Amino acid sequence: MKFTKILSLLVAAVFALTCFSYTADAGYLDGSGKWQPAGDDWQPIEKGDDVLARFAIGGDSHIMNYYSVGKLENAYRALGKIGGVDAFIIAGDVTDGGTPEQYRELMRIVCEYSAEATVDIEGADITATGSCVGTTILSMGNHDCWTTESGAGSQETFIAATGQEPNAVYRINGVPILKMSPGEAPHDDGKYAVYEELILAEFSAIDEENEALGYDGPIIGIAHHPFGTPYNGESEFYSDAEIAAFQAHADNFILFTGHSHTLLYDTARVINQSAGFTQIRTGTLGNNYGATNGGSARNAETGTTGSPYADATLNSSQCLLVDVLTDGTTRVRRLDLNLGRVIFENDDFIIDPKNQIGIENGDGDAVNYFSTGKEKGTYGYSSAAPHFESGASVTVEDVGNHDSILETF
Repeated sequence: MKFTKILSLLVAAVFALTCFSYTADAGYLDGSGKWQPAGDDWQPIEKGDDVLARFAIGGDSHIMNYYSVGKLENAYRALGKIGGVDAFIIAGDVTDGGTPEQYRELMRIVCEYSAEATVDIEGADITATGSCVGTTILSMGNHDCWTTESGAGSQETFIAATGQEPNAVYRINGVPILKMSPGEAPHDDGKYAVYEELILAEFSAIDEENEALGYDGPIIGIAHHPFGTPYNGESEFYSDAEIAAFQAHADNFILFTGHSHTLLYDTARVINQSAGFTQIRTGTLGNNYGATNGGSARNAETGTTGSPYADATLNSSQCLLVDVLTDGTTRVRRLDLNLGRVIFENDDFIIDPKNQIGIENGDGDAVNYFSTGKEKGTYGYSSAAPHFESGASVTVEDVGNHDSILETF
């Protein structure tokens, strides 16, 4: 049997085991019905002098559904224990339906745990007094466009409630953040293409300011919907000119997206460069997991209540911890906010786009993402389907604590 086939089976088996094993450690509902994590023994994560800025980036908080209020509060508390988070960024679907009531609850949490309110709108009466993160940046997703049946007025509701523009550029410790939100449904159908002129202008403004500042590090892109395969993303949501701008900035641009609720243990669907720029999924802060071979469990019509996702609603709360370093690289850790631990500790994504985007293989084709110090293709590739000869058998024993198994072929 070829090694590649054995490896693909091993990867599949380990992922399946991981799904089964952590669902046993489910979050729970306390006496008041509020969600609590299975574990919260977070320790500080060192933020050395080489860290220019530290971001927590998640998506899909979905206030007020799926026990999301308790999950978002827990996320802030976890980040406070980790320490040094300059900004918490939520990549769309910040609410479950874009209603004023949901925004009020969202902003209550934001202001309670953020030191400063990120307010773009002059005169916005929003005050934050917390100590867990420096500030919070919010973008819109499709669920936030459901304020009314037609979707009309959803952006005005977002602006009034959050004091932020749906599309904006920020600088956190010098690091540029390009926040993109979809157009209002139904006429714009949640598409980013309607903001082509604005997004291209914002890229130009970032370029000019980067040159003036002598900044050559990453540009953080935030959007709710991913682009293209293997993410089951809505490619048509972005215009050709927008995608060209993403690709033209590939040496610096990293796009963080939500929407799919991708399980952050599933590395091959978390990070990829096959579209000509780096994309990273943010997981889900407050909804159900979505992770099947089709991309999203919802889109594959398999649901998320069957095995191995029987306890998905209680378990699902994950996000990223992103450190932008002074040498231009970016370190991305994956956080399981239910279990209270770093996912695959000591196996962070170390992204150095200048040395990784567009590198060619022997056939002249651009290769996908690989991490500094890793073999090419370590991340971002799907393994082949497992294969056995007739009569072959596999036994599994010595199951470790979410980390290891012994397989005999």
